[in-house]
Amino acid sequence: MWQLTQRYTQVFLVAAGLCFASASQAQTTWDAATGFADSNIHTKNFRQFAEEVDVASSGKFRINIRSNGSLFKQPEIRRAIQTKQVQMGEIFLGAYGNEDPFFEVDTVPFLAGKFEREAYDDARRLWELSRAQIEERFARTGLMPLYVMPWPGMVLLSTVPIGTVNDFKRLKVRASAPTQARFAEHLGASPTIIAAPEVAQAFAIGAVQAQMVSVLIGADTHAWEYTKTFYAIHGINAKNIILVNRQAFESLSPELRAIVLKAAANAEKRGWEASFEAGKQAYRLLEEKGMMRAQLSQEVMAKFRGVGDVMTEEWIKKAGPGGAKVIDQFRAR
Repeated sequence: MWQLTQRYTQVFLVAAGLCFASASQAQTTWDAATGFADSNIHTKNFRQFAEEVDVASSGKFRINIRSNGSLFKQPEIRRAIQTKQVQMGEIFLGAYGNEDPFFEVDTVPFLAGKFEREAYDDARRLWELSRAQIEERFARTGLMPLYVMPWPGMVLLSTVPIGTVNDFKRLKVRASAPTQARFAEHLGASPTIIAAPEVAQAFAIGAVQAQMVSVLIGADTHAWEYTKTFYAIHGINAKNIILVNRQAFESLSPELRAIVLKAAANAEKRGWEASFEAGKQAYRLLEEKGMMRAQLSQEVMAKFRGVGDVMTEEWIKKAGPGGAKVIDQFRAR
């Protein structure tokens, strides 16, 4: 009798183990890396995307967002996705302009940056026209874009008053991407590419005196602690892009792939409006913290737009016929 009971117990334990293994296999868990803080609108949108996937899959697919560079630092994320160290992550698209000019099309100054709402409409059209080219280039390295989200327009933050074009001569300017560095060089300034988390320290030690950056970065890095003046210049609505390892994506069931794509489409649509609203809030915050909103002279703004025209032509030469086609279509529309 004891032996029979023992045998039933063993059968039960084996069956329970199989059920547990089956349940474990039924749930897929991914990690997703981003260098931005939890308070950033991009991270908030990323988390909402992950929550939507979780709910739509009834908990079968969970994506853990590892924010603030806790899993990989921002410059390491793309490589980590390629090498399958992480399945998904977020990058600043324009940072890879030296690799391929199409990655920096949205950071060409004043190509798609008028003022406020019109700038977002321009930026969206530019993305629609260049999206296929950008997706194709990522596909070559085993990556698949899921969605993009723009940054609010640019501000110039400076510890040095900017009255004329000559004030840029030898000015030490922080840049976040190669195109911004070239823009500063065209103005006669001395650019340095520095990651956003290091900006405050760079200003504190005098490594930089100014930066042209999304107003949201100015708010996130507490610009009022290292400078007292900002100039609204708009000019660029650069984008972050969420990438997934293509093999990892294709290993998902058709049902889960459909859920991810739907959530990504929702995140992209939601992200454009969230960015616009966050930009307005960021401007208000800078002023509430005591920063002065100053106006650049017509001379300086004309110089900015002139440099933007020069850099657009430079970009077309680098991007080749495909780039020329995108710009022609963009200007025609």
